[in-house]
Amino acid sequence: NGDGSNDLSDGIFSLLHLFAGGRAPGCAASRDCNGDGKFDLTDAIFDLNHLFASGPAPRAPYPACDTAPVELCETPPPACP
Repeated sequence: NGDGSNDLSDGIFSLLHLFAGGRAPGCAASRDCNGDGKFDLTDAIFDLNHLFASGPAPRAPYPACDTAPVELCETPPPACP
């Protein structure tokens, strides 16, 4: 959600964007938590699994988009369903 931390609100933010017309995440690269090149439900599940079930960490630019190379965050976002 762009607040600089990874927590439950990020999963909710992603779900709201995907299914309820919520605001799009600002960094295209940080949306793709599972690294499959798409932004979809599996990314929100992947992130929540990391937070609450000791799953693997999201791919770069995790843990913070502001430390990622600029070109990662300026790429066009993946197409949303």
